[in-house]
Amino acid sequence: MRPSDVLNPHAGRRFASAVALSVSAAALLAGPLVFGMADAHAVPAGDSVEGPTATVSLGDSYISGEAGRWAGNSGANQDGAWSGTDRGAQVYGDSGRCHRSDSAEVKSAGLPGEAENLACSGAVAADVYKSGGQADQLADLAKRKRIGVVVMSLGGNDLDFKGTISDCAKGFILGNLTGSLAGYHCHGDQQKRVDEKSAGAKADITRAVTAVRNAMTQAGYGSESYRLVLQSYPSPLPDARGNAFMGKGYRDHQRWTIGGCPFHEDDSDWARRTLVPQIAGMIKEVARTAKAEFMDVQDLLTGHEVCATDSKRASLTQKSGEREWARFIWPSYTEGKWDVPQQGDVEEFMHPNYYGQQALGHCLKEHVQRGVGDSVCAGAAGIEPHSVRWSRLAD
Repeated sequence: MRPSDVLNPHAGRRFASAVALSVSAAALLAGPLVFGMADAHAVPAGDSVEGPTATVSLGDSYISGEAGRWAGNSGANQDGAWSGTDRGAQVYGDSGRCHRSDSAEVKSAGLPGEAENLACSGAVAADVYKSGGQADQLADLAKRKRIGVVVMSLGGNDLDFKGTISDCAKGFILGNLTGSLAGYHCHGDQQKRVDEKSAGAKADITRAVTAVRNAMTQAGYGSESYRLVLQSYPSPLPDARGNAFMGKGYRDHQRWTIGGCPFHEDDSDWARRTLVPQIAGMIKEVARTAKAEFMDVQDLLTGHEVCATDSKRASLTQKSGEREWARFIWPSYTEGKWDVPQQGDVEEFMHPNYYGQQALGHCLKEHVQRGVGDSVCAGAAGIEPHSVRWSRLAD
């Protein structure tokens, strides 16, 4: 049974506005690689750019800082869950729909020099390589500032991870509404969907990387005068065994109405054990082909995922090590109507929050300061964002 078989038109419109998720957490690239061009007639950037040193982030919502205004998940009043000084605090500045938060990875890293965030929520690969896109913006910036590191998060939006999460959540929620917990399990259909899109997404990732390389060449940089890092996506969900609401009956309902993780156990297992690693593998392949570095963060939120057994709802007295580091799906559903989401709520679902962004920033800092190469970063229950474990990634 598909969600559309049981969803009435009015409920459908309400549901779409509340569960049209934005995970991706992201977007990637397409086209032929052009190696050698970066060195052909380039002047070393250190000889041609006298501006300040900068680290630059490109890509989608997972690196722009989406959900960065949340320091955990809580109840209706969100006590203790805001990263700002008051309940209405906004941290996205004047970035509009790009939702570039002041806690975004490149800002949280605290690397020497300036931090420039050109990433944008909802971006796909074409938003990097199109005329006037992020690669062109990078080229302009590189002429004014000495770019030392470019870090990219791309691919999720090209694979329509948003649609995948929406369908999976919808299948679970509609099962609750109709009293049929068997309902629609999404992983079979969604795996086919991802497989069908993977080749195109990978090609688009490659095209975006090429555009970035060419932009730096045009700005006078040799390929060895800056570092290009591609990163994977952290899983916002645990597998079924790590879910605090694992089991049948009333706990299934709580998984939605309290936990904010409305997914069947086999679907969450698929997302955590198959989908996230599959996307990471694709990005790693592109990085290897493009002679870029790879930073694997798929296990970054371990112990702090939405509904994780070892994490808790935010309170005014908690430490970050006790909280969830990703934004939950707003679970309010009263009297047959979805509560109207606040600004950014739908876009923020299943994204690293304030603490998740800090953890990503720590990983980036470790990666940059420990030398050229691939790396892996993993979280653990109870630890603070600056304590996530960084290590070299073996071939």
